Amino acid sequence: MSRRMRGREFSVFSMSFLDTICCAFGAVILLFVLSKFGEPQAHEKTRTDLSGRVLALQKELEEIRGTTQVLTASSRSDSP
Repeated sequence: MSRRMRGREFSVFSMSFLDTICCAFGAVILLFVLSKFGEPQAHEKTRTDLSGRVLALQKELEEIRGTTQVLTASSRSDSP
């Protein structure tokens, strides 16, 4: 054994342990950043889907209102 190793104590938190922990922490941050990167596209797709749904519901509402007006008019003409 060399002279430097004799007086050195064993440490649980050695430099390689700290390197491993820092590397794992960096990987978690990288995954977090990459997952947030795709979010604007998902928001835009959702907005487009919801806009189409709103238009379809408005069209359906207009059809129901038209049917209601026809039924109301026919019931008034049938009554004595």
